[in-house]
Amino acid sequence: PGPDAVLPKVVLLLSPSARIFADLLAIYVAEIATVAEVLHLVQGETICRPGETYIVARGVFRAKATHRFFRPGCVIQELHALCKELAPTEVICISTSATVLRIRETEIFELMLRLPPKFALGILKGLVRI
Repeated sequence: PGPDAVLPKVVLLLSPSARIFADLLAIYVAEIATVAEVLHLVQGETICRPGETYIVARGVFRAKATHRFFRPGCVIQELHALCKELAPTEVICISTSATVLRIRETEIFELMLRLPPKFALGILKGLVRI
């Protein structure tokens, strides 16, 4: 599938590590998938900007400060797609190549304005679980 294919993105968004999206209806997860962006990285590249959450699709990443590893299915900066004021975590790609799904805070908030209140309530319910 191409980079804009929704189904692979939905599968990542529904991974057990992506707890913030666990309480959303499938139709809302698909809405997030349509605005999420696939990024391809190479070894040595760093990711993590304020207001962005990443879900690892392929490859391995390591947080520079904590040395924590992120493998496929792991979520990096889980709450950042909801709060751009959180300090970013510097994470480096340690695989020869890797792929992540990026979800931006601005796009999540645009969805909150456009979609029914159930969308925002589902996100809030996910936040309470974390």
